[in-house]
Amino acid sequence: MKKFLKSLLALLMSALIIFGASIPAFASENDYKYGVDISYHNGDFDFSSSAFAGKSFVMIRLGYYNHIDTEFWNNVKKATAANIDFGVYLYSYAYSSAEVKVESDFAIKTLSQLTDEQRQHFTLPLAYDLEDKKLAENLGYSKSKITAQAVQFCDAVKNVGYVPMIYANQNWFTNYIDLNTVTSKKYKIWFAYYTPKPDFSKPKTIGTTGVAADIWQYAEKSDDISCDQNVLYNPSELIKPLCIHSFKQYVTRATATADGKIVTKCQKCGKVSSTKAINKASNIKLSRTWYTYNGKVQTPSVTVKDRKGNTLKKGTHYTLSYQSGRKSVGRYYIKVNFKGNYSGSKTLYYDIVPKSTSVSKVTAGKKSFKVTWKKQASQTTGYQIQYSTHSNFKNAKSVWAKSKVTSKSVTKLSAKKNYYVRVRTYKTIKFGGKNHYLYSTWSGSKKIKTK
Repeated sequence: MKKFLKSLLALLMSALIIFGASIPAFASENDYKYGVDISYHNGDFDFSSSAFAGKSFVMIRLGYYNHIDTEFWNNVKKATAANIDFGVYLYSYAYSSAEVKVESDFAIKTLSQLTDEQRQHFTLPLAYDLEDKKLAENLGYSKSKITAQAVQFCDAVKNVGYVPMIYANQNWFTNYIDLNTVTSKKYKIWFAYYTPKPDFSKPKTIGTTGVAADIWQYAEKSDDISCDQNVLYNPSELIKPLCIHSFKQYVTRATATADGKIVTKCQKCGKVSSTKAINKASNIKLSRTWYTYNGKVQTPSVTVKDRKGNTLKKGTHYTLSYQSGRKSVGRYYIKVNFKGNYSGSKTLYYDIVPKSTSVSKVTAGKKSFKVTWKKQASQTTGYQIQYSTHSNFKNAKSVWAKSKVTSKSVTKLSAKKNYYVRVRTYKTIKFGGKNHYLYSTWSGSKKIKTK
């Protein structure tokens, strides 16, 4: 029986070699998977043929620059039908940042046309194929420029949910691509390095860099091999179903004192596609903070701006509510009620003050004077009489009079001294449970010299 099994195994291996299926030295299936990469060069590829025997994944050429590979959709359909995991790669001809955008936009737009079933099998990365000699020449063989273009493409496709990968050979990874940037950005690596006796006992590293490849292309298509041969390391880490994103906006509303934000996030995988700040509405002003009583309704306008000076729209971001009345002398509120991307409220106050009066005359007395003013009894509690030896009313003193009084004598002053006198009205109101005084503007001042 043992002889029979050995003979059978030998026949099977011979058949695989004859039909071009190159099977590398075996390693644990948990750590390695073997596959191929194909394009229109492979014609109408048959996944049931001996060329795919022992393989479990395929990297399919998407195209070059913004041109589709003529076999791309055919290969995708057949891989999906055969229940095979696949990734894709785009051959770059970009000579500038603008052309990189053409390539990334093309890749994203094309892959957006995958059906849900095809997306379920698109479990491997989207690779950026960097090997074109003219590309390197046009970029002056500059490592920084070539790396910048690779980063631009990889970040663009990553932002829409694809796993980015860079394909290159040892020369490119050593001389034209900054591997420190690649590893720090956590891009996947597909390394082309051909050797007659590949060793699969451990992941393949790039030259002396110590950086290990995620996929190693260890043999290229030849007369004996019908397509490029690849080995994929740590499949549990690399082979992951592509999320069919379902994005939703999550709003943390701003207030008058705190910023908010709008986070656009996939409900399935949690990927955040964008975060936009909502600036707090910290700049809220009334056009006026006081009016003089005139018997009519008086209301200031309201301006609401965010912390960066952008004007918010009434009806969209806020509404206004007003205290009733707003005719009589008193303190009134306007309440800003936030809505939309804003929450909470802000209350602003303004005053309607009594009408002012004017000084009719000031009569000098012995160490005293008597001031007479025009009566202003409407919406008035009384009068404040202020006097000082300075025209700017420095160190001024005050006496008070009821609303029915129109004159007041001030005594115990210095003899033969100049005094400046002025009068204003006031009204006592209740605000916040306490008495407050609302004053009119001052009358003009008059000068008097005591006897």
